[in-house]
Amino acid sequence: MTKVSTSTKLPVSADIVWSVVGQFNALAQWHPAVEKSEEKQEKGARIRTLNLVGGGVIAERLENADNDARSYSYSIQDSPLPVENYRARITVRADNVGCAVEWSSEFEPKGVTEGDATAAIQGIYEMGFENLRKMYGAEAALIEITVSQRFASPASAVWSLVRDFNALPEWIPGIRGSELDGEGVGCTRRLDISALGGRWVVERLESLDDEARRLVYTIVDGSLPLQNYTSTMTVESAAGEAACTLLWHAVFDPKDASKEEAEAFVRGAYGAGIETLKGRFGTGPAG
Repeated sequence: MTKVSTSTKLPVSADIVWSVVGQFNALAQWHPAVEKSEEKQEKGARIRTLNLVGGGVIAERLENADNDARSYSYSIQDSPLPVENYRARITVRADNVGCAVEWSSEFEPKGVTEGDATAAIQGIYEMGFENLRKMYGAEAALIEITVSQRFASPASAVWSLVRDFNALPEWIPGIRGSELDGEGVGCTRRLDISALGGRWVVERLESLDDEARRLVYTIVDGSLPLQNYTSTMTVESAAGEAACTLLWHAVFDPKDASKEEAEAFVRGAYGAGIETLKGRFGTGPAG
């Protein structure tokens, strides 16, 4: 088997990078060769179909995912690449200046020499790393915020509302409507925020984990003052209590706005939504 392993260092926290890189269906958000990624369940396995810029399709299967270790492995099921029996792993490791992203694989060349197959895979990895360095490099204006609120209601009750990807108009003031396209992971919602100066946004569901009560979504288009936006919502239960805590985390860059304006916009939206949730589920002391 031929092996390839490469890495790049980024001057931001491992958690920030993992929130994007660690989402199996989010490769299009950070790899410039991928135009679109769609995920489906097939015989109990998660399969992503990657539509490549300029044509070509790759089907990959998630083999293992470990959020605590910030690592997942996958295999290629079908592709135009000159490799077969391909299996790879992506890992994000914290270090004393930020983090390192590692991408490694093993495979057999198909129809080409080992050197040509290795060069093709290394080129794919480096293209992705180059874009990550642009996204998270020293000159990037990345903003990270986390908002939390404790509720005097069971985690299951809060989760049943916030997990509904089409329900934001029910609990965030200013959102006049939500139009869902598709079902499950990979679906998109178009939010009518015309109450705020005619704004709108299209967001994609990247991950939904009912066991961990966690969902991840990204912005794919819109008129908000944000770009490279990834948000994670998690509902954590309080041990031995009918209470829970909502954690709402986001990383993003400003778009046609200052960092202060972009952050104020997000905090305002999150705060308005949490105020509605407080009225519905009650509040509890910080835990």
